[in-house]
Amino acid sequence: MYATYIFDLYGTLIDIETDEEAPEVWNRLGFHFGYHGMNIAGG
Repeated sequence: MYATYIFDLYGTLIDIETDEEAPEVWNRLGFHFGYHGMNIAGG
């Protein structure tokens, strides 16, 4: 378990260009979190 976490909110520390409208981005994120035990339900 980590004692410290760092969050980067929309390019504050690192600017990564991502097409957030592309369904593939959300499908891959859902797969990743599901693999680690998080239940993702689409709306």
